[in-house]
Amino acid sequence: MPQTPGADASLQFRAVTIGETEQFLDVFSAAFRLNRDAARPLFYRDPFFDLRLKRVCLDAGAIVSCLTVVPCRLRVGTGVVSMAGIAGVSTRPESRRRGYAGALLTDTIQKSFSELSFPISGLFPAEPLYYARFGWTHASRSTLWTIRHDALPAEAAAGVVRPITPSHPADIGAIAALHDAITRGRTGACYRGTMRWRVIHEMMAGRDTYVVDSDDRVDAYMHIEIDVNRKSIVIHEMHASTKSAAAALLRFIADQPDIETVEWFADSADVEYFGLLGTATSTVDPDAMLRITDVHAALTAV
Repeated sequence: MPQTPGADASLQFRAVTIGETEQFLDVFSAAFRLNRDAARPLFYRDPFFDLRLKRVCLDAGAIVSCLTVVPCRLRVGTGVVSMAGIAGVSTRPESRRRGYAGALLTDTIQKSFSELSFPISGLFPAEPLYYARFGWTHASRSTLWTIRHDALPAEAAAGVVRPITPSHPADIGAIAALHDAITRGRTGACYRGTMRWRVIHEMMAGRDTYVVDSDDRVDAYMHIEIDVNRKSIVIHEMHASTKSAAAALLRFIADQPDIETVEWFADSADVEYFGLLGTATSTVDPDAMLRITDVHAALTAV
């Protein structure tokens, strides 16, 4: 049975110290079978790296389980609520099934508001039933739309589609402003600050970002990944402020060679705006799980 905080006097729960970061990385790498040397630069380069947000469970003074709290800002109607994203829950392989991770999750929930000021916690679960035991419940759905490449509209469109480059530093700000305008008031969307955009643009390996440049004005953007083996383009995000800019992005995708299908993770409103609702098929799965850690604080924030 899982242990609970305090069930074993030798267990400690707290933030990691600067002298324990390598041990934290050891546990994380072993749990996810990562090359430790390859993982180290990404670990320390994380824009959200903060020792207070690296939480650990120690048994007899050694880290046996760890997780990372990722600060997020969740839109609820027109309000924005600070949320503790739970990520990288890890336990040493030889120490599993002893309740360490569950005890650490319980302690993190208890302290997420009192110590870290997050009234809500959320995560994207690999094992939903496990996290449901600790109070998280599904709060959103992920919809994957699939479109045949040859069904994309390919009419001529105004605007130049180009990748973002260092020579266009204003692109990042323009993309952020466009995302903010489109998602404002959309419950469940995340408000993205500078660090969140840095993660998206610098640390998402394999993804490319394109914008529609209409007379030096960014009217649309998309984050895509081309899967050569599956002959597919995966759209991770795509937004446009005008119908003509939306058409330009679709024309760009339609012009890509050796592609058979396009996959897009999006809300139905976005798919409808781009005129693809009638040509796309959808698959819906449970997505993020949420847990309110302080009801009064959450309502006050909204």
